[in-house]
Amino acid sequence: MVPDRLPLSRAQSLALSAVSLLLVLVATTALGPLISGSAWWWAGAVVAVAVIGGGAALRSIRTPPSLVPPLELVAALLALTLLFGGGTALAFIVPTPDTLAAFGALAEGPSARSSSSRFPRCRFRRWCSRSRWASDSSPR
Repeated sequence: MVPDRLPLSRAQSLALSAVSLLLVLVATTALGPLISGSAWWWAGAVVAVAVIGGGAALRSIRTPPSLVPPLELVAALLALTLLFGGGTALAFIVPTPDTLAAFGALAEGPSARSSSSRFPRCRFRRWCSRSRWASDSSPR
C-alpha cells in the first residue's frame, strides 16, 4: 500500500530549493579543469540562482503550481539577457529582437561572429592532437 503524499510546507520547499541550488553549484565546479577562467561559473551561478530562487519565491507566495515552470523559464530568459544580451535589451533585462539575434550569434559559435577568433588551447594533449584545437597557437 502506498501512502498519500503530503504537500511540502513552505520551509520544506525552501530547504529543497536551497539544497538543489547548492548541488547545482557544486556539480558545475567539476567542469573547472575543462574550461579556463572562472567567468563561466559565475554566469552559470547567476542563472541558477535566478531560476531556482525565482521558483522558490513563486512557490512561497503560493503561485499556482502550473505557472511556476513557465515563470522560471521567464526568469532564465531575463538572467541570460542580463548576462549575454550585450546591451541590446531594454533596461539591460527585457529582451528585444536584437537580443534574440545576439543569442543566435552566440549559439553559432565564435567562427560565425569573427573570422579571427581563436579557440582556447586544450589541456588534454592526446585528445587535442585529433581535435580542431590542435592548430591553435595562441598563448594562454
